Amino acid sequence: MKNKGQIEQALVELEAMQSGIGAQPLLSARHCYEVAECSRLLKRWEDAHHWHDRGEEALVAVPPGTEQQRWRVMHVLGRGFVHLDRGMIEEAMQAVVDAEQAGLARVDEREVHEARAKLELRVMRLLDQPRGARRALREFEARFRPNRVLRILCAMVIRHDPLSTVAEQEEVAGWLDEAMDDSSYGMMARLVRILQLLDRGEHAAAADAIQVAERLLPAGMALDRRLALQVFALRHALDSGAPESVVRERHAAAHTGWRQRLELAAAAPVIRGGNGLLFEVELLRGLDQLMRTHIRLDGERGACLALERLLEIERLGTMARTVEAPTVSVDELQRRLAVDGRGLLVYVPAIERTWLFTIDARSVRAFELPTTVLAVDRLARELLFAIDAGRTGGDDGAGLRAAEQAITEALLPPPIAELVAGWSRVAICGGERTGYVPFELLRLPDGRRLGAALPLSYLPSLVVGAWLANQPSPAPVAAPHMLLVACPDAAPTAPGASRVESLPFGAAEAEALTGASPEAFRVLTGSRADLTAIGAGLDGVHLATFLVHGMRDERRVDRQGLLLGDGSVLWGNGLESLSLPHWLFLGSCRAGDGRARRGDDGRHHLSGAAQLAGARVVVVPSLDVAYRPTVQLLAVLHEAVLSGAPFDEALRRARVAVAGTDGEGPIDAFLFHQHGLGAEPLVRGEGFAANCARWVWLAVCAALGAVLVVLASRRRHRLQQPS
Repeated sequence: MKNKGQIEQALVELEAMQSGIGAQPLLSARHCYEVAECSRLLKRWEDAHHWHDRGEEALVAVPPGTEQQRWRVMHVLGRGFVHLDRGMIEEAMQAVVDAEQAGLARVDEREVHEARAKLELRVMRLLDQPRGARRALREFEARFRPNRVLRILCAMVIRHDPLSTVAEQEEVAGWLDEAMDDSSYGMMARLVRILQLLDRGEHAAAADAIQVAERLLPAGMALDRRLALQVFALRHALDSGAPESVVRERHAAAHTGWRQRLELAAAAPVIRGGNGLLFEVELLRGLDQLMRTHIRLDGERGACLALERLLEIERLGTMARTVEAPTVSVDELQRRLAVDGRGLLVYVPAIERTWLFTIDARSVRAFELPTTVLAVDRLARELLFAIDAGRTGGDDGAGLRAAEQAITEALLPPPIAELVAGWSRVAICGGERTGYVPFELLRLPDGRRLGAALPLSYLPSLVVGAWLANQPSPAPVAAPHMLLVACPDAAPTAPGASRVESLPFGAAEAEALTGASPEAFRVLTGSRADLTAIGAGLDGVHLATFLVHGMRDERRVDRQGLLLGDGSVLWGNGLESLSLPHWLFLGSCRAGDGRARRGDDGRHHLSGAAQLAGARVVVVPSLDVAYRPTVQLLAVLHEAVLSGAPFDEALRRARVAVAGTDGEGPIDAFLFHQHGLGAEPLVRGEGFAANCARWVWLAVCAALGAVLVVLASRRRHRLQQPS
């Protein structure tokens, strides 16, 4: 089946058959797998998981044996392919492990092992692990015969391996040449061969291969293959120094194919777990080359035109479509988001480079960073590992400093850092595409951490950022209402959840968090902190703070949750159903650690769920955080907010108070991230007082000036009088 119409027809026929075979468990399990595969090919992820559930339920009634193990393994691997298509690499890799535990070694059928190898090879490709790809291929071919599809997948990974020998590269070329005449996979082999030639700089051979592929490309070929060929042709024109007219012609063709692919995605339903378009390799590769053309050929307008291409794909993000964010231009972005000295850092990591755009009130600029999406992922993982190692006592701090320096050099090189140091506050866009990097830990040229030096916030995307900026902000109030949900210690009742450590919350903690304005707070603790009480307590509240345990359920799409006082868990879909205040602080471990889908725009986080429920500024930690530093951070945050400081500035002050200007205190202070803009004050106070002081000073200066003018006039008059 090569096109959507055929797959949809097959799906209809398969679903119609289900009622007739439901009484035959083994046949039902096989049938459910086929329906799930059709659903996956149509990108109906939730339907695919549903049919895998039904297939596994049917297998419960099947006696243990080869066939039962076979279909159990196939359903596990099928789920892995669904995860992979959605960009969930960790979950896909876990499916390979689960397949082994489900009895893969005892299943002798070649197609089962081929499915496992295909899944592992695709994961190795996305993780850029050529050695792992070779191992997976050799394991399969040692047990079965050579396989063209697996060799093509392996070639995708190792074609640019810097450690490969000439002989290994020639072996890869031989695999591809051999597969080019295959009726099913020949075009796939040709495309990989073109990539190999482009990587090597063999422009003449690449041009010939592109021309042959264009001649052989069937009219009904899948849109992704056609787009890949258009993008490779554009890259060839740019790499080989073709005339500008040729580059623009190929750019127009690639842009047309790219937009057709986006139109196809726009027709698909919005799914809670994330559409994740920028995870798809061909779309990301196309965006990279389209941006590259604009920046190279369009002069001062190049950066803005490149950002227009980014906006085209961001409009189809999960959250952007959910809130029906309006179309916005780069000029409008500049007017709405780059205000009051704020600057934006927009990251677009691609296959071969990372584009960084800086937006402030004066300019929109583009920079090409010599790091890739895979390198950024690796640097982010190393930084998070270093943080964990420091906490467990396995590191003296040298590992963390080295990891910070490496990721700072990659994402915030000196020219960018100097520019950022001149801004009043910073908004980061592209966090979902940069491996959840905690930018608060990056260093400025003077050695300060970014999160200590400047107020910092994250935007799910530029499109959603403009939507957030367009929402009305509440006016500062004289008497704020605050809700504090603090440390319920009940055992969780969620399935599979383990007992949690009891967190002390007594008079000392209550006094620290409510400060000098206890009358402003409504406090819910212990068993009183259930969903009903919280829902009622949110009425009329300006800022809600949750100091609770974070819960996780890997089987859920919204895998983060908040443990409430009655032992229940408030998951993301439940958070969306509440009516939340403008400002929200979620002090629970990993509240911001959603499913890692590069290119999605954040709805799968608790912060995204909260913004759909009315919150516009949400603070969440991406990792586990310690209790005492969190209490200290919150105490300073509450005090600063109640004194009239803007929310993002209050959070910066809290970081500095807990960890110090140099950041040598508890690292937890830098693991809380503000999602949304948050430059407005909650309380009339500091800003009002500062304005009053400014006007008083101006009035004093004016009065002094008037006195000096009068004195000078009198002196002049005396000098002019005759003696």
